[in-house]
Amino acid sequence: MDCKPNRVKTTALVGDMVNEFYTNIRQAPALGRPVAWCVGATPFELLLAMDISYVHMENYAAMLSARRAEGEMTKAAEGIGFPLDVCSYCRIAHGGALLQQANQTGSLSRPELLVPLPDFLVCSNQCQTQGNWYDSFRRFLNVPGFLLDVPPSHDDKQLAENIAYVTDQLREYVSFLENPVGRRLDWEKLSNIMALIKEGSQIKKECYDLGRNIPSPMSEFDWFISIAPANILRGREKSVSYWKTLKSELEARVRNGVAAVPGEKYRLYWDHVAVWFKLRELSEMFASRQACVVASTYLADAFYAEPDHIDPSDPLGSIAREQCMGFSMRDLDYRINLVSRLVEERRLDGLIMFSSRTCRPFGIGQYDIVEAIQKRHNIPGIVLEGDHCDRTMHSDIEWNNQLEPFFEALASRKKG
Repeated sequence: MDCKPNRVKTTALVGDMVNEFYTNIRQAPALGRPVAWCVGATPFELLLAMDISYVHMENYAAMLSARRAEGEMTKAAEGIGFPLDVCSYCRIAHGGALLQQANQTGSLSRPELLVPLPDFLVCSNQCQTQGNWYDSFRRFLNVPGFLLDVPPSHDDKQLAENIAYVTDQLREYVSFLENPVGRRLDWEKLSNIMALIKEGSQIKKECYDLGRNIPSPMSEFDWFISIAPANILRGREKSVSYWKTLKSELEARVRNGVAAVPGEKYRLYWDHVAVWFKLRELSEMFASRQACVVASTYLADAFYAEPDHIDPSDPLGSIAREQCMGFSMRDLDYRINLVSRLVEERRLDGLIMFSSRTCRPFGIGQYDIVEAIQKRHNIPGIVLEGDHCDRTMHSDIEWNNQLEPFFEALASRKKG
């Protein structure tokens, strides 16, 4: 039996979409458009409405890692004192900025991937690293910035209070953006952008729900590739078009019984972000074991996962709700219940908990989640350590030594 992954063809569109996005950023200074560097889950919608070019630094670092262009930048950051346990997204971004400021980009193997230095900074501090990262950038680059404070929510009452608190800050954010561009925000344009986000998010949700089918028509590895249309490209016609094309392909796969992993035997959950430099290898490795990763909180509970909460007539309230609703801003009970729901909805056989050595906040409670899910659903879980961007922190041998007994346990349960 052919156990290679059956890749979704629509994802091949993403590369050109991302390349065009970064090409436009590199052209922005010559066209007189300001450039913002964004740290965290920044509300890009407002930047798009103001015709401001923006670089999402986490996405940018992930792109560099996927294209094997991150090594020289991490070394540059480490050379000025950034320790290895600092977020690899952060080290890559700082290294690139340092090399540009020092006019030392000539030695880079991929200088064409650099982006212009920013006119200002924006941060949504949904983890302590992001706030510190933004502050370091602000002092290092000597440019103005705006920090959106997003506190965690432990219950519905606190969530409502936090949404109101973030909404008030977004009004200040609008004033901050209006100053460098010298014009007022076009609220009608912002509402139209939110309408496109709502439309795209609804179709995206319908696509993701098709993953409940057995066999699944799409794995999370293809979904990780599809993050760009949901993240940096949301609010654009091209993003909506992407989701429509993807939905057509997935519906055809379901009708014809086409599986993302031929002979699908095990259905797994992935916790945390992707290992960006290992997407293809991991996809092939899991497929070789007839295992399909069909769920993850990063995709099931982020990037406007609940389109019903989007109200284009109330853009700031909708953006504030999205800022406060993500799983990373909720307590451990919320995370456990979310994973438990995915286990039931997607008939999962096991949990893969990826613990990034330089992104600890997003991995808080992983061992507790494994223990809770084992008690509730009697399925095994495993915690694999590595890094999301820094390949020097990954060991195939260590992962294989842990995965062998994990798959043996899955096989034993299937026989039982």
